[in-house]
Amino acid sequence: MGGGFGDRGRDRLAAVLRAEPGFGKGRKADIGVLETKCLGLCPKHGVAVIDTRRPGQWLIVQDGDDAARLVDTLSADLPR
Repeated sequence: MGGGFGDRGRDRLAAVLRAEPGFGKGRKADIGVLETKCLGLCPKHGVAVIDTRRPGQWLIVQDGDDAARLVDTLSADLPR
């Protein structure tokens, strides 16, 4: 999905997540964000988010969903 998130609804979810404190790309990030090509699993206008700490629990995020709530969910177990 090419967009649907951010202030204007034009950003990819991965870009919005990487901009959050603690999120990023690579080994130094507390929470790494990795994009893949489409696996054909998501509903139209949605993306799958998999937290590797809970691999059996996949989240489906629709375009326009509140990315801040997703950030809170994913970072809840991080040490502060």
